[in-house]
Order: sequence, then C-alpha cells, then structure tokens
Amino acid sequence: MLAKIIIRQRQALSMTQEQLTSEICSRSYLSKIESNGMTPNPRIMIKLGEKLDLCMTDWVEFYLQGNSGAHYKDLFLLARVLARNGHFDHASRFVAKAEESAEALDNDYPYQCERLATEGHILAMLEDHPRALKTYQDLLTLRKRRPSQRFELAQAYYTAGNAAIYAGDYDQALKDLFVGLSRLLCDDPDSMPQDSKRIVRLHHLMTQALMHVLYTKQQHRFADALLQMILARWQEMSVPGNVPVIQLAEGTNHLHTGDYGSAIQVYRQVISVTDDPVHTICAYSNLGLAYLGQGEPARALASLETAWDLHKDHDYFLSRRRVANGMIRSYIDLGHLDQAGERVTIADSFVDEGTARYEPTLPQETLFLKAELELRRARPGKALCHLQNINPDVINDAAKQMLSFMKTEALLQEGQVEGALIQISEARTPLWKDL
Repeated sequence: MLAKIIIRQRQALSMTQEQLTSEICSRSYLSKIESNGMTPNPRIMIKLGEKLDLCMTDWVEFYLQGNSGAHYKDLFLLARVLARNGHFDHASRFVAKAEESAEALDNDYPYQCERLATEGHILAMLEDHPRALKTYQDLLTLRKRRPSQRFELAQAYYTAGNAAIYAGDYDQALKDLFVGLSRLLCDDPDSMPQDSKRIVRLHHLMTQALMHVLYTKQQHRFADALLQMILARWQEMSVPGNVPVIQLAEGTNHLHTGDYGSAIQVYRQVISVTDDPVHTICAYSNLGLAYLGQGEPARALASLETAWDLHKDHDYFLSRRRVANGMIRSYIDLGHLDQAGERVTIADSFVDEGTARYEPTLPQETLFLKAELELRRARPGKALCHLQNINPDVINDAAKQMLSFMKTEALLQEGQVEGALIQISEARTPLWKDL
C-alpha cells in the first residue's frame, strides 16, 4: 500500500526519484520501497510524506494498514517523530499499536524502556513537564537495573536531568546530570557503542545541560573546575571534536562572571581553530556579547552580524533571538535607533525557539530593549506598555530593579512626578533611602 501511494503521488507531482529523495535518502533506498514494498525508516517516512504533500492522517492509515506486524521500536519511533511535529493524536495511535505487540504482553524489558521513553517524549512535547519528569525518572530507575548497558544508562540520566530543567527542578537536574556525566567519563570507551558520533553527541549534550544548571545556580567556580576535569578526561579518551565545546563553555563561564576580557580571548581562539559551523556561530555570538559587556558596541555589532549570517547559511536556529537582542543593544548604544527598530521586528519572529527552556529570559530581554528604544524616541507611553508586559517571575533581582528604574524614567518623561516617586518608593532602592 505504501509503495503504491508513493509512486502514485510522486508521478502526480511529476517528481523524479532523485527529486523526491534529495536531502532525505538515497535513490536506491526509495527504489527498494517502491519495488518490493520495503518499510521505510520512520523518520524517512515522515519526510517523504511531507515532500509528497500527503495528508498526515492518510499517511498514518497507509502505514498501519500495510505494516500490521511492524516492530514496536519502529512504532514508538514514529510516535516520537509525530509528537515532535505536533501530531499527538496520530502519535497515540502508534503507541496503542505498539502496546498490542507480544513484547508488551510479556512485559519485555526493552519494550518497557521504549514505552517510557516515548511517553516521556510526548509529555514533554505537550509541555506537561512535571509528568514528563516523573516518566523519565521511572525510565532511569528501570535502566539502573541493567548497569551493564552503560550508554543507555548514561542517556537515561541525561533525559531525566533535561526533563528536570524543563520542570524547573534544578537541584534534581544537577544530581542526574552530574551522576550521568561522571559515569560517561569514567566508563571505558571500548564498552560504548562503536558509533562514536552517538558518544560525542551525548558528551556534548550532557556537558551543555550541566553547565546551564551550574550557571543558573551561580556556581561558577564549580563549573570551571568541572570543565577542566572534563577536558582532561576527553583528551585522555581521545574523543574527537570536544576541545572547542569545553572552550565555549569556559567562555560562557567568563561571561557569567563578568570577565569579558578572558571571554573574548577564549572565543577568538575557538574561531581561529575550529571549522565546525555550530562552534563558529556560538563563538561569534558570544564574542559579540562579550564586546557589549566591555562597552564596545561597534565591535560587538560586527561579531553579531557575522553570527547572524552564519545562522542563515547553516539554518541553525540556536539562540538566534539572543543574537538579535545583542544587535538591538548594539544599535541603541551606537544611536542607530531606526536599525534597532527593524531588528526588534526580527527578534519577535523567533518566539518558538527550541532553546526556550534554557533561555526563558530572552523574550523579556527583548521587551526591555523595546522599552529603552521607545524612551530614546521620547515615547514613554509605548515604553510603559512594553514594561508592563515583562514577567517579573522570570527575571532576576537586578532586572527587577532595572524594570523599576525604567518605569520611573517613563513616568517622569510623561510628567507624572508623583507616580515616579511612588514607583521608586515601592522598589525600595538605595536611591529612595537616600532621598
């Protein structure tokens, strides 16, 4: 059934096999699907369906009808892919289909692990983070029963820790990520999968997540010591491609502590030695922010513009809003208010970034910048509107004080002196105590 549908739809769109498979799979792979009905990899199936403009409902029906004996791993994988694309009803159907398998009836250990991983993923995509955390913790408990499966256990620690970040439980995240990374670093590399890319990717993900937790908890000395330990172990294990990751983390640590000169030095070094586009983008982005911290908006803007261009060339969305915010800050400091206004519109277009859980303050930062821009343009009413939309539960104490000062400035621009005094009084700042 799937093969006939693919051929019929491809021919209806006057699309060759080469055109359909471009950036998805090889032409020979598609030929096997069309000629003998080979079941495609779930991720490839989704991509083919999107390119063929097939209705997702029909596509799911074709798959279920033509693959009554599909393995539960494929069914769970498809459920995760569908959930990631927002097709939760269809994802549930694949989960239900997997639950009919013999492994489910036998309460098979690998099946239970796949089921919990899929359930946690769907809950995370639904943004039900407390339940997702509980599910991933259950998966971690299950994985601990088979400590010999070292890579899978380390991955379970990562998913549980990452879920804790989503749920805002940073203490639990720190515990799971630290234990998981320690196990990953202490294990013999020969005991891990031969696919080194999987190991390297897990190393990177766990390190970045752990550093985020430590920065959030302002444990910068611990972060610095841990980074040095991780770097030494990676060099000992000869795991490729890790040094720039550590350097980027070191630079971020310098940024958080306000040591902008050291951060600039680190990011320049990364740019000079790496050929990885993701590392280069991160280095230029953070280099621009370090220059801003050092009071050099012109140099900051040059670095941020480079990062922005690289984002577009490599279709890499990570922290693009952060780059846009940095460019707005640079334009404001340079007095280029019209260009700052244009960049505000671009920054607002990035509202669904995949990094929202790691950088929830980015939209609030944009609102601050909008308000400052309106104050520079002597439009205090609009500035107050932006300031009223800032969520005080997300920003830190320093930002809350800045919020009070900016509201005071806007009220003074409007001639509301009494209101400005009340605002300062409520903030209880040192300035009010002096008055």
